[in-house]
Amino acid sequence: MAVATAGGSRSYNFKVVLLGEGCVGKTSLVLRYVEDKFNDRHITTLQVMTTRKQTEVWLLGHSVPTITGAKLPSRGDVLRRFFYAHKEEKKTVQQSAAEAAKEVLDFWTRARIPTIAETSMRRKITGLFDEWKILSKSKNNSGVTPAEKQKTFQESLPDLLDIAHSDALTLMTIPEDKEFLLAQREKGRRGSMAGLDKKLKESVCRRESSLSRSRQQTPKGEEMVELESSSSESSSPANAANTSTSSSDAGVASPPKRLRTRGTKSVLSPDLVGALDRTGVSSRQALRIVAATASSLGHDPQELVLNPESIRQARAKYRSTLAKDIKETFSPLTPLTVHWDGKILPQDDGTRAERLAILVTGEGVEKLLGVPKLHSGTGDAAATAVFEALEDWGVQERVVAMCFDTTSANTGAINGACTILQQKIGRPLVSLACRHHVHELVLEKAFSTCLRSSSGPEITIFSRFKDYWSYINQSAINPPTNEDLPETLVSKRDDLIQGLKRLLQTKQPRDDYKELAELSILFLGGALPKTSIRSPGALH
Repeated sequence: MAVATAGGSRSYNFKVVLLGEGCVGKTSLVLRYVEDKFNDRHITTLQVMTTRKQTEVWLLGHSVPTITGAKLPSRGDVLRRFFYAHKEEKKTVQQSAAEAAKEVLDFWTRARIPTIAETSMRRKITGLFDEWKILSKSKNNSGVTPAEKQKTFQESLPDLLDIAHSDALTLMTIPEDKEFLLAQREKGRRGSMAGLDKKLKESVCRRESSLSRSRQQTPKGEEMVELESSSSESSSPANAANTSTSSSDAGVASPPKRLRTRGTKSVLSPDLVGALDRTGVSSRQALRIVAATASSLGHDPQELVLNPESIRQARAKYRSTLAKDIKETFSPLTPLTVHWDGKILPQDDGTRAERLAILVTGEGVEKLLGVPKLHSGTGDAAATAVFEALEDWGVQERVVAMCFDTTSANTGAINGACTILQQKIGRPLVSLACRHHVHELVLEKAFSTCLRSSSGPEITIFSRFKDYWSYINQSAINPPTNEDLPETLVSKRDDLIQGLKRLLQTKQPRDDYKELAELSILFLGGALPKTSIRSPGALH
């Protein structure tokens, strides 16, 4: 490092650490006067090169230790605060979401806007993180679709992270607060929060002081209504008459009138709550039904514990108890087959997540064990979820077979879910691949043998048939003659028609199986009471 002194130039080696956000990532010119320990000369100029701290997050910029500004936090503000807690402070995803939710809630509280519960806020923030994580997997992909998704995500970062209550505009009484919330929801987010509203603060303080005095004077559990005192100095004849019938001491107030107390009698039995759940009645609708039923039976609804929240809590308690009882009493003695299959489903916060349905079947046994959410679509994640569900229900020792579809995540020889699940259980299981997927493989081979494989993603003869479907007379069904069919098929035609009709008399689990049986009967020259041929659907 070159240092300029009063007597000339001299080189020294220094290690300088600069603290502060303004110094990060910049070349700073620092003027200091320090004593030269070698010849008592003074250094007049010192040039320092700083090292940039790696705090930049893909698509977001630098993470921040706190959310600032005079607007409600945007999606980008919340994500940058989340990543600071997650990356810099080394906290878990849930802890980071809780930190960010706490700061976001402070902004909305200052704006006097009702919000959703804090747990729902954390779900929204983790949903944003999941959305970013999905995009980050394709950040090195130069395709058009990933670039468009990244652009859409970046354009949405300045938008408001809306955590307002669903009835916020109804609950808010100040028009300016309503206008501010609506403006923040617009693109560009008009408006900002100014300083403290002194008039509003004084009004709130007076209201709280009045409520505090009334609580001190009112017995617990009751509300008092003060009646106006009868004055002996009133000149009105009516007031004079009232005075004569009131207390003999002039100016003494009448005894306060007590309002009704809250209901204490609960009518929400487990049977009633179970009936409400089975019929799919909401808590607010259940309140009306139960109150009307109690009134028709001669009870006073005012004496009962009836409100939407008490009904919701009773239903949650009933479901928890019922689930616990079912799990404790489930002890099958027959060998079981475990089934699983994944599906991408929407969540409460608007995002989508992959969930895995897990159930076991056996002789006289069919039980859904759970539908857990997967953090990834790998075979290891699926096998772990299945094993944890089996272990939680205590039936891992009863499982002898597994049923699955033929995706590579399940059938992989090393990292497939079937292989990993057998390793976790500690013994081999019978593999029962889904017959629907197995038949697809057989039909694919038969089709490629007869009509050759397609050179593109679509099969030309099928797509052409689909395009010309509307020009075909669908009511004119002309089955092939005996000359058009092989001799082996002609000799078994009647038996095939009768067998297919017997199949249609039983319930078919899938509509495409039923449609295949109907088309086979028509092709062989059989008759059906109702004939309808569906238009071609998906090419696969």
